[in-house]
Amino acid sequence: MLNLGNRYNRLRYNLSARGRRERRLAAEVMARQLPPDQVRAVQERHSGVISKGEHHRKWLDVESHMQRAAREAMALGLDESEPLNILDIGCGAGYFLAVARHLGHNITGLDMSDNEVFNDFVALMTIPRVVHCITPYTPLPDFASPFNLITGFQVRFNWKTKRERWTHEEWSYFLNDCRSRLATGGRMRLQLNSGKDARYRYLPEETVTRLREVPGATIPADKRTITVAA
Repeated sequence: MLNLGNRYNRLRYNLSARGRRERRLAAEVMARQLPPDQVRAVQERHSGVISKGEHHRKWLDVESHMQRAAREAMALGLDESEPLNILDIGCGAGYFLAVARHLGHNITGLDMSDNEVFNDFVALMTIPRVVHCITPYTPLPDFASPFNLITGFQVRFNWKTKRERWTHEEWSYFLNDCRSRLATGGRMRLQLNSGKDARYRYLPEETVTRLREVPGATIPADKRTITVAA
């Protein structure tokens, strides 16, 4: 896989057939779900916000984040899949779910409501979102039907409380709860936060070893993702 943080590799990828497909898909979603005048209104409303706390001005770069969402959706095979019932944990501004819906899937987002940038884009794209904070030993809300796919991108569930990383018991509870929300043959994929704070970037080896004992759980050697199969 190309390192897209490298400028040359990013250019090569963008010129590839897959990169062109991603840009096309992102452009289609923006054209249908993000009226330019309303996007500009959101960007102007938040242009003076200093990026700290719950505010993240980087999410105002719609084109970049929509293309990344298209890349994530294609990596999960959503452009070639039958319609799925999808839950995105920590859905943020809703870019991934907007792409998934454009590809014909049923979508539900889950996140807190304390980020005004996220709130504006979720409202603008009419993303169905359940307001909920992930905390240890607390189950997810009740949903009307099970999910074929549960996703989470750049997740770090303890950042609000500033406490240490979750223990393997807390992770096990959460993964088993999520697994119980999957339909037969369903799957969950969590991508861990790759931020600057190394304390939270990867799971400790002891935690990884214990979590691999969770039914259906897979954690690769790089410890960047967790997948769970029903």
